[in-house]
Amino acid sequence: MARLPITQQEWERLAVLAEYAPAKLAALRAVSLRQLERDVKRQFGLTPRKWLDKQRIVAAKEKLITLRSVKCAAMELGFKQASHFCRQFKLEYNLTPSQFLATAVNGAVCRPEIRDVVAG
Repeated sequence: MARLPITQQEWERLAVLAEYAPAKLAALRAVSLRQLERDVKRQFGLTPRKWLDKQRIVAAKEKLITLRSVKCAAMELGFKQASHFCRQFKLEYNLTPSQFLATAVNGAVCRPEIRDVVAG
């Protein structure tokens, strides 16, 4: 029986429910890990782990603004250490979570690439 494709929004919702864990995502989709790999690769061109990591970092911007704490955002997103969260965030956005938070909260005058991240 063929599965119907799901929307980007549904994938994102499931990622949050799965706490960004591939095994939990597979269970929510009622598929094997191997089938999840095929589905995610087909839709996003990434492995489930890489796609989930990216989703978690995308969610970090909103968490940072809401919680106003790097450590709290890291913990809520399931990072075991804030330092790992900071490294991943900087790899994605080219600025630290603290820099992002300062810019987003204070509305400080900043470099164009920082404004683009806040607006995006």
